Amino acid sequence: MTNEVADQTQIALAPDVLVKARGRARALGLTLSEYVRSLVDKDAQATEQDPWRQPVPKEIDEQWERELAEFEAEDRRGLQPAFNTVEELINDLES
Repeated sequence: MTNEVADQTQIALAPDVLVKARGRARALGLTLSEYVRSLVDKDAQATEQDPWRQPVPKEIDEQWERELAEFEAEDRRGLQPAFNTVEELINDLES
């Protein structure tokens, strides 16, 4: 841990979760505080590095909603193809 001054925050955990967390911390040779801090730090770093965990841009989200609504409307009107066998699907994809 760095030499930063840390704020102390209390968090509520269900008793069974607390027992498991203490056991896992002990198995790793950590205090419960160190264990929780390491999990939070790891999650924060993963969010920074993982583009899948970033919020979807508004334009993309709006486009997705429009396309989904279009598809569902076409599906209700029976305009989407339906297949009974894999062979029918493959034939449609290849045509």
